[in-house]
Amino acid sequence: MERKQVFVRETSGLIKQVSLTDAVMLNLANMSIGIALFQSISPYITQGGVLWMASLIGMFLALPQALVYTIFNRKVGRTGGDYVWISRNLGGIIGTIFAVAYLLEATAFYAIISFFSASSINSALLTIGYLNHQNTLIYVTENVIVNPYATPTLQQRLIFYGISALAFVIIVLINILHSKWGYKLVTSLGTFSILTIILAMIIIAINAKHFDSSVIPLLKDFNVTVSSNLPKTILPYSISLPATLSLLPLFSLYTYPWMNAGPAVSSEFRGDKVSKFNVFFSLLITGILVTLGFLEMDVVGGYYFNLNAYPSAIYNFWTVAMALSLNPMSVDNNFVHLKFG
Repeated sequence: MERKQVFVRETSGLIKQVSLTDAVMLNLANMSIGIALFQSISPYITQGGVLWMASLIGMFLALPQALVYTIFNRKVGRTGGDYVWISRNLGGIIGTIFAVAYLLEATAFYAIISFFSASSINSALLTIGYLNHQNTLIYVTENVIVNPYATPTLQQRLIFYGISALAFVIIVLINILHSKWGYKLVTSLGTFSILTIILAMIIIAINAKHFDSSVIPLLKDFNVTVSSNLPKTILPYSISLPATLSLLPLFSLYTYPWMNAGPAVSSEFRGDKVSKFNVFFSLLITGILVTLGFLEMDVVGGYYFNLNAYPSAIYNFWTVAMALSLNPMSVDNNFVHLKFG
């Protein structure tokens, strides 16, 4: 009888396990700051487009969504999620349709994020191999954990997608077996992720004067050639609004709208401040870090160098941080940041 009472409490949300930090980190895990600074957005920049401006615009356009989420979270207590709110206000049939639609959308989203997560392992290991002249790592990345954008064999594909699936399955199992552990895992990884991103920003800033001597040789190892004589300007000579706005769908696909993880567990929020602040804090942290990351790249590398290097999909915020680090291993942990959250 006592066990049944505990079960009822656990399934009815009477046990308050989610703090403000947990809720924010749940959202940050979905909003994928690390993915945004990896290769999900920057390779698609075109002449006149400015990544950090597009990031700012995307953040401001997401503010109404954050406001709506916060209002619903506070007015419709003890539950959360888009389809739940729609069911409560427009009826169960429409809510069910939206629930199925969200399931299909989320499945594709998590598959893409898992893809980038596994591909970042190849990128990180290969970068370490070239920087430290470690032939073993280079061999592993060329024959075992290969670049998914190449033409891998069936066995290599199985390894690649197996890594993606394994990380996903482990975290799902943790959440099924003990949800509190799942929250703490995400919070721990999220905190580590934020610190890793800040560390990478500091490394890039401190070693900015070594940019040409460190980054250009690394790109040559990847058979990517970019002239060091390009203008070192932060902005293009002519900013193109259409080119900048054309980047917004990518920010929408991977980053800013995905602030719904916290509200989905609102029945377990511990205190009123969690529902009041978790969405806005998540949006602001994501917007600040993504915008500063892209801005720093333009300040240190120069807009035109980035414009020519980004399309390679090798050159990005993380590989630059690794190249400029005196100890590459200090930031080569990028493949475990927010992607696996």
